[in-house]
Amino acid sequence: MRTSAILKKICISALAMLGLGVAQSCEKIFEFEGDCSSTWRVDFRYDMNMKYADAFAHEANAVTVYAFDGNDVLVWQKTEHGDALASDDYAMVLDLDPGVYDIIAWSECDHAKECFALPALEAGQATKQDLICEMKKQRDENGKALSEKYLGSLMHGCIEDLEITDMEGTHTVAMQMVKNTNDVRVVLQHLSGEIVDPKLFTFSVTDSNGLMAHDNSLLPCEEICYRPWRQETVSTETGTRAVTEVGALIAELTLNRLMVENSPRLNVFNDKGETVLSIPLINYALMIKGHYDNMDDQEYLDRQDEYTMTFFLDDDMRWMSSFIYINSWKVVLSDVDFQ
Repeated sequence: MRTSAILKKICISALAMLGLGVAQSCEKIFEFEGDCSSTWRVDFRYDMNMKYADAFAHEANAVTVYAFDGNDVLVWQKTEHGDALASDDYAMVLDLDPGVYDIIAWSECDHAKECFALPALEAGQATKQDLICEMKKQRDENGKALSEKYLGSLMHGCIEDLEITDMEGTHTVAMQMVKNTNDVRVVLQHLSGEIVDPKLFTFSVTDSNGLMAHDNSLLPCEEICYRPWRQETVSTETGTRAVTEVGALIAELTLNRLMVENSPRLNVFNDKGETVLSIPLINYALMIKGHYDNMDDQEYLDRQDEYTMTFFLDDDMRWMSSFIYINSWKVVLSDVDFQ
């Protein structure tokens, strides 16, 4: 009996030491993680810009992430905002069971929160098709859709068929964000250099781009009239010996996503309602694409989020349509026949 009891104690001690050894071994192997758990994170990157540099922290202070299963059903969602997003090592933890998911994200700045709406979705009920981002609009005196606000920064990202496993460690996947909002600055300058009266002109851009699907494609919607959120005359002095004051009228508008399949139009009218200029905005925006790295038309529109177009007026306050400056590039229009 005594020998049996001693052997029993030896076995218990051996098992305890074996368990301790496994625990210590696991801790040793994953000492950088601190335990043997499996953690999956999303690192948001906004380098889809003309500088090819990550500017996510500068462009976003809130991000909402949705996870859909193989049947396109929402299984999880999470929103984070505030100073945490500005951290260099920020990434959102995905609290998901092992499986394959499509991960979709929308991020926004403070201005965009007031200008765009995401639906309230219920896990287990909603599908991808329910995830529609809508731009909030005003109405003019005739009830037509209108936007005359600074829209801020709205971005979209997606990772398809992400496989979440229970493999130990911390796993970080990158999500590339695409910025949807665009700042358009229209400059009218008189050839003589005289001041351009802001009360003499009205500006607008028309497009049908107020609804975005889960994949950031545009859904059919009513036409929206974008108007300036800022319009004023600025002046400066030339560097010539005879100091001359040169004035220009600047109108700034913010547009939602520009897509090659759409046909937004920039219009400028005088105080008599007559057309000063009317151009297909995307066609003109793409005229300087060749000055940058080789990319297709849609990638250029996704990367470029600021457009400055300078038009010159003659003595009759009409556009001298022989040339235009786009983002400081002079474009001669003698051979252009855009309608």
